[in-house]
Amino acid sequence: MWNNGNSINYNNDINISNTNKNGFYDLEFDKYNNQNNVIKANISLGKETEPGYLDINEIVFLNAVDYDTKGKVSTYSITNTGTNYTSGIYQLTGGSGFGMSMNIIAESIGAVTAFSYTFNNRNRYNAGLHTTTTTNGSATGLTVTVTVDNDNAIVTIVIVDPGVGYINGDVVQINDTLLDAASFTVTNTLLGKIKTTSIESPGLGYKEGDILQITLQNSGVVATIVVNSVIGTTLRLPDSYKIIEKTNNGNTIYLECLDDNVNIFQNLTGGRFSTLGAYNRYGYLHKAKFSKSVIQSGIFKRSFFKECTIGNDAYDVSDKDFKDLDNKRNLLITDTIFSNTLNTLSKATYMNSFIIGNNDKWINGILYNSIWNGMTFLSGLVKESNWLDGTFENGIFYNSKSFDYNLAAPTFDTIDNSYNTTYYTAKTLNNRYSWRNGVFNGGEFYKSDWEDGTFNKGKFYNSKFYKGVINGGFIGDINIGDTHVFNALINYTTVDNSKLVAKKYIKTQKSDILWVDGVFNSGEFGTDNQSILNTAVWKHGIFNGGRFINNGRWENGIFNGGKFLSYYKWNENDKDPISLSSTIDTKSDKYSWVDGIFNGGEFGSGSTGPNSNWFSGEFNDGIFQGRIWNSGIFSYGKFTGSNINTVIGGLNTDGTATQQYANANTALNNFTSIKNYNYYGLWRSGFVTDLKDKYVDKKNYTTLKRASDTTKDNKRTLIENTLWAGGTFDHTKAVMSNSIWLDGVFNNGTFTNSSFNPYLIRSSKFNLNDGCIWNNGTFNGGDFYISKWNNGIFNSGTAVGMIWNNGTANYMNAYNVFWSNGLWRNGNWKGSDFNLEEDGTVKDNYTKQILFRGMSFSSTKYTHVWNIFKEEKMSVNKDPLKTNGNLITSNPEDGTEDDTPPTPPITFTSVISGPPGDTTPPSSPGSLTVSEITTTSGKLSWTASSDNVGVTGYNIYQIGVGLIGTVTTLFFYVTGLSTNTAYTFTIRAVDNAGNESSGNTTGFTTLEDDSLTITSSAPNYSYGDWLIPDTVSGSLYFANGQPNEVISLLLVLTSNTTPWSEVNFNEEGIISQPLNASNTIRNGTITLDANGVAEGVYWGIGIPTCSCKVTITGRSSGLPIPSANSASFTITRP
Repeated sequence: MWNNGNSINYNNDINISNTNKNGFYDLEFDKYNNQNNVIKANISLGKETEPGYLDINEIVFLNAVDYDTKGKVSTYSITNTGTNYTSGIYQLTGGSGFGMSMNIIAESIGAVTAFSYTFNNRNRYNAGLHTTTTTNGSATGLTVTVTVDNDNAIVTIVIVDPGVGYINGDVVQINDTLLDAASFTVTNTLLGKIKTTSIESPGLGYKEGDILQITLQNSGVVATIVVNSVIGTTLRLPDSYKIIEKTNNGNTIYLECLDDNVNIFQNLTGGRFSTLGAYNRYGYLHKAKFSKSVIQSGIFKRSFFKECTIGNDAYDVSDKDFKDLDNKRNLLITDTIFSNTLNTLSKATYMNSFIIGNNDKWINGILYNSIWNGMTFLSGLVKESNWLDGTFENGIFYNSKSFDYNLAAPTFDTIDNSYNTTYYTAKTLNNRYSWRNGVFNGGEFYKSDWEDGTFNKGKFYNSKFYKGVINGGFIGDINIGDTHVFNALINYTTVDNSKLVAKKYIKTQKSDILWVDGVFNSGEFGTDNQSILNTAVWKHGIFNGGRFINNGRWENGIFNGGKFLSYYKWNENDKDPISLSSTIDTKSDKYSWVDGIFNGGEFGSGSTGPNSNWFSGEFNDGIFQGRIWNSGIFSYGKFTGSNINTVIGGLNTDGTATQQYANANTALNNFTSIKNYNYYGLWRSGFVTDLKDKYVDKKNYTTLKRASDTTKDNKRTLIENTLWAGGTFDHTKAVMSNSIWLDGVFNNGTFTNSSFNPYLIRSSKFNLNDGCIWNNGTFNGGDFYISKWNNGIFNSGTAVGMIWNNGTANYMNAYNVFWSNGLWRNGNWKGSDFNLEEDGTVKDNYTKQILFRGMSFSSTKYTHVWNIFKEEKMSVNKDPLKTNGNLITSNPEDGTEDDTPPTPPITFTSVISGPPGDTTPPSSPGSLTVSEITTTSGKLSWTASSDNVGVTGYNIYQIGVGLIGTVTTLFFYVTGLSTNTAYTFTIRAVDNAGNESSGNTTGFTTLEDDSLTITSSAPNYSYGDWLIPDTVSGSLYFANGQPNEVISLLLVLTSNTTPWSEVNFNEEGIISQPLNASNTIRNGTITLDANGVAEGVYWGIGIPTCSCKVTITGRSSGLPIPSANSASFTITRP
């Protein structure tokens, strides 16, 4: 029982390691005076060694020293025979071991194996053996045997000795000619490949699968082998020895084993001395040994413990920051090894030591500045240490980090080199702290680096995870950005405020994150933006907030909030654009979102640049501003597209029609004609519906389910600025605004200021066979072209070539409409001049489409075609679309086709008044409020009006503009406004008779944009035809004199008056677009540091005189813009 006192060995010079021993001790067996139990130790004595410390007859101890014969190569396979080898003994390099050599037999380099010749009758020889002379080359030794005919002319030549040193093309002459000498050309020689091998020395420390190179001194192809099997064992040596002799000025010591089995060393050969798994770290000649004891207090340096119990009940393991140093010194173990020595380790400080375990047992304590390799850590604290392998059951793994997010090659290489050097010497200080491998089953992993292994449960936070498997537990903490995962397979976990971003570092060709399941509460998931090789795939789970970014791919799961900004396969989409066809894409490999449920947040960047693509799934709420919607169900939320600058349809403020046809064409071209298909908000197919079960499982659908499916009264559904290529619109609370409808079925909803099936050229032909059908709903302005209308309310707008079966038209500007049944209240009914041939056949495609679609419906024979033709010329041909049974194609005399529809008149005068009897207007809308104000939009809400017959809708007027919309809902979204501007709006109710109520007026001011633009001035430079490198640096400051976070930057370099390039920056201030255009910046990077300072270097082809101007446009992080901004820039020429 040791209760008090210290055992301290200050001698740092008595280690038994050697950097030239490849991780083994500098020990060897020696038959001193013919004794079999003697070990010779080579040490390096120094000034620290005390007098008498290593005198003859002194007793010393070897702590956990093994005799290691493991890893001897037994069998192998040659994987490459190489070239340019000569027979002999060769050393091998590579793999995990050392010392292997081989005896090889190789081909003779340059030995001739084939040649070509042409002889004539003057080449005369005696039959038999002949030497040769190289006339074009320097090789020698080739001899041949020739056969001749009766005239001594050569018949055949056979190589007897191929010689050495020949190369293809050498010309060789046969000696001893009788007349003219014969010559031949060498066409093939041996390359010095290895033919056979045998092991000269098997080496040590190799593993199955190691690939080794056979050293080649000359140039050539290096031969390789793969290790198939290894042999060998380890044997723990006795620990007690007596010094019996010293030589070499005391640096060589002979140790006699005091074990009773004096013959233990007799049969040990071919191995090295080591502590298995410790890489000769902390190997000393110990002077103090504690055996079968209880150690409760004291400081022990370079002591040897065997079968001891170490621990102090008063020791505070929870003091991770060492605030009570006296408590930590109360029991301190330092500079030793615990390996297979049957110790029980409990509450104490274990410092500068190597814990390997086997039959040692860790109960509790603090491991500090030490190395752990293999055993189970039950509880306690690991601090500033290197965990090589093992199982961590509970406790805190703390402050063990060397990389700290620095993934650059110098950092990893430096640490790796120092790692090897450190392990192969007895240095007491670690310079690599991290978790390298193992299993973490519980506890906290805090402020540390994780390199590889399996994390099963516990809490991982404020740390970096570089590679491995995560099976559970919690990732992250309060502050986002403190916790990073770069490369992992995630089966299940819960994540808070962390960045799971696949990012390559020096030890990997690429990084991959695979999220199988779990809960992600906040942070970032995806890849970095530096390499398309990195992948991040989300298989399943719940995403509760954060950012899904860059090259990330979502395959399934629930997205409950945040920003989905993945542009997976964006470059590939640019090269192979997804078709605008309404056919559903059956392949999901180009989509960033494959399937799942989106319950809120933002989908897509709302940009014509890199953006997100949706393959299938359910969208229940949020904002969709991605590039393509392929299929799925859109229940609630806002779906917006890139058509923000073109008004599709509706009425002007004076009641006249807009130029619908021209605007619809412009909007469609914005989706299809721009280089690289730069658009967003394309709807290819799917359902907009509040009757999800109707389309998910039709067997369970009944009309009674509408009540249960429409309980989300607080939700809104708005489809705006969109190109709709196909699908079904069936939603009582949904509005489509300022959009183009190309194909599909409109079952219910509100259609506002949009164009339904416009007369447009699509893929070089007109859409004569689309499935555009309107079954029900409210049409509140816009254009309706050449489609079937079955029922609904047409409040206002223009109809061209409509096939009207039933419904109510409150105000319609009708052109060439086929009317079957329903109620017409007001509007204008017009026909057009059709261009027909003399025989009554169709001349132009516009006429063809009107007649083809209108006359082809079976109900057309019952319709009233009012004023459809200005002149009746249809009697000549009963079917104006066909001649001799074939569909007519227009070929006018001038060789062109007129594909432009007639422009409707701008002003209408033939206004039919509404039905008599109802002159009472509705009551004024009540409780007018404003909400959801942004820099460019706001929401108007009101309570319902009443009417003696019934309210049909509400007109929204903007003061100074006029009517801007008509809705049947009790809210209206005003968009397209200017920032920091006051607006006033009036709401009026309308009834069936067209009576309009008095107005309710309110207003609001849009939010102030927080963008800023700062421009610098710069001197003129001239240097021939080149602008030499310039350095641009500057700082952005706000009114309070402090730097602010800048979300985006735009830098413009101006050469005289012509811009060189506009360079976009990402959120970290790094250029985010390629710099490869001619006459633009050739290279350059601007970084924005934590203090808001932007620095970068640029160069490019200029002109003899160049005035460089730097413009930085930024946006602060959501804060109101201060009253003043300033910037300082310097542009210098090195």
